[in-house]
Amino acid sequence: MRNISAIHPGHSLRARLSLTYGGTAVLLITSLITILEFIDQANLSRLADNPQQVVQYLQWQLLLLGIIFTLLFLIVGWFIAGRIAKPLVLITQAANQIHIDDKMHVIPTFAGHDEIASLSHSLNYLVADLATQRNALQTAKAELEARVQERTRKLAALYDILEAAVELDDLAAIAQRSLQ
Repeated sequence: MRNISAIHPGHSLRARLSLTYGGTAVLLITSLITILEFIDQANLSRLADNPQQVVQYLQWQLLLLGIIFTLLFLIVGWFIAGRIAKPLVLITQAANQIHIDDKMHVIPTFAGHDEIASLSHSLNYLVADLATQRNALQTAKAELEARVQERTRKLAALYDILEAAVELDDLAAIAQRSLQ
């Protein structure tokens, strides 16, 4: 069975999320610097006579950049959340199916060395152990029922013998009374 602590740090979800969001942040900063370098120098020099217009122009540029990068972060976040949630949804559905129809199903397993792959393998081991225990319980139940039936049959035979003995005893008592 796989141990979660045996997951290589570079393969974990935390590492992948950190790299993705870190890369996106680097992209954001690099793009911001590049865009600020290519701002229309002629337009700024024309607006240089009015500092308020320069500030307003730069504010609009930064607002536009903020909106673009917010959308970029949302799209990347949505994509990553989907990639993380999909295997978890499949595992949850399989676990719920086991709960609903009380049959042993195979939990979907995922390749890799991350937490989700480890979880899917661990749950499959758990399901296999549960099936083994359930079979052992069924076998023990069948053996116990057979022993109970055997003892019930013996008790019924003893009851018949005792009932016959009581009848004989009653007949002997009647015979003795009639002889007196």
